[in-house]
Amino acid sequence: MDAKALLSHIPPLQYPGQALAVALYKSGGIRSCEIGTVMFGRQPDGTEAPAAMELVRLAIPRRTYTQSHIDYVIEVVTSVAKDAASLPGYRMVREPQACATSPPNSNQSRSGAFWIDVATVLRASHFAKSS
Repeated sequence: MDAKALLSHIPPLQYPGQALAVALYKSGGIRSCEIGTVMFGRQPDGTEAPAAMELVRLAIPRRTYTQSHIDYVIEVVTSVAKDAASLPGYRMVREPQACATSPPNSNQSRSGAFWIDVATVLRASHFAKSS
């Protein structure tokens, strides 16, 4: 979903993608993933620049959900979209200094996937509404 278009009143550095993801979760328990400034905005020198896009991804596994599940998601997304103008932006209040891609003293797992630091998973707890 294009959070930049839906939440055009939220400046890029107040994370419109994250704001939409939070609204979907609070309104209907729908988990999603922000793909935007939170994910790609941090520059090598530590500054932050707006990402080119502010997207929110909903992953739907095959053969897992019924049509009623999908209808519910549509209802929640429609409801959130109707209230889009009232959604606030967010600001980062704290973040880990660095997120490891693998556990200490470890290489890639046998499957080839990288481990993600727990701090990355909990990143959503490092946000506060912008005033």
